[in-house]
Amino acid sequence: RKISPSGSTSLFAGSGTAGFANGTGSSASFQYPAGLAQDPSGNLYVSDMYNHRIRKITPSGVVTTYAGTGAQGNTDGAALSATFTYPVGLALDASGNLYVVERQGQRVRKISASGQVSTLAGSGTAAFA
Repeated sequence: RKISPSGSTSLFAGSGTAGFANGTGSSASFQYPAGLAQDPSGNLYVSDMYNHRIRKITPSGVVTTYAGTGAQGNTDGAALSATFTYPVGLALDASGNLYVVERQGQRVRKISASGQVSTLAGSGTAAFA
């Protein structure tokens, strides 16, 4: 949902039914969107946790897959070939790099501004070190 400065709400993106579909507005669907980050151009990045993907929503409501194949895993590489394990938290830095925290992957991942995914921290095993 989108909330205007006056406090009214409207549908921005998502069908309201759990699933996976890229599209515009209500033709798109998510499965447990968990994290959100916004870039200076107004694009939103959503961690689509149960779809194991990072999604991008343009200011006009067009939803696309930004990173992840949809398969659960920890493969680094090109954004659309990489795999994630329940991504949740997101943060963007001033250089346009997107950082992803995985709930069950036990990793912190980086998606560079050029679209490459790398693992910054974590071994995949829950532990303190």
